[in-house]
Amino acid sequence: MSQMTPEQIHALHAKIGANLNEIAACFVPDAKITLLVRFPANPDADMVMTQDELGLAIESLERQKSKMGIPPANEPVFEQTPH
Repeated sequence: MSQMTPEQIHALHAKIGANLNEIAACFVPDAKITLLVRFPANPDADMVMTQDELGLAIESLERQKSKMGIPPANEPVFEQTPH
């Protein structure tokens, strides 16, 4: 994402927020929607929008990751065999 003006950021948040509300309406009333947009080549441009507390959204991602058997980012995915 290129450098955006505060006005552009505000307009983007309003547009995304309206869509998040529409998505949330598909679920039970207490569902929280979180959007994560990643730019692997430019992590400074990553963006998160959530209807939840960010820490709780992160905890949810960690639970899903654990259920899927994905190790924490700082752990190797494969066992290394000593040579």
